[in-house]
Amino acid sequence: MSGQGSFFDDTLELERERLEVERKNPGGTTCRACDGRAIEYARRRISSSMARGLISGYRRFGRDWFHANRELAQLQNTNFAMFTHWGLVVPKPPHEKPSSGYWRITEAGVEFVEGRLAVDKYAREYHHEVLELWGGPWSIDDALGKKWDWAELMAGGIGAVP
Repeated sequence: MSGQGSFFDDTLELERERLEVERKNPGGTTCRACDGRAIEYARRRISSSMARGLISGYRRFGRDWFHANRELAQLQNTNFAMFTHWGLVVPKPPHEKPSSGYWRITEAGVEFVEGRLAVDKYAREYHHEVLELWGGPWSIDDALGKKWDWAELMAGGIGAVP
């Protein structure tokens, strides 16, 4: 029996090594140890709803900790965890209670919201780990698009362009 365990462990280790090499393949790959389940990479960017959420969080809390889901519940698709890809927010450390769901906007996040910093347009991730940032400069105005007015959002309005 011990030989089977060793063979199984060796097979898993080889598969892990293969996946580590192939994870950089833009089209994804398959896991032979998981019956060929597809392993894909996610391409993320800061959307208009995310940008509106970051602006709202900044306006209401500045650089203080806040619970994003509770405080920004009226906004949809504000995934604060995604902002960590660009260093725009940080999660509250687990040893500081309560911590789950609490975020703080970083100095880079403030600069992004205020229009003084552009980030790479895309983040490529694999299992929530950022593999690379690319796509050139992406500003708060780029993220908001033509439907939202940055100045009105910063002033506390709804920001919709008529």
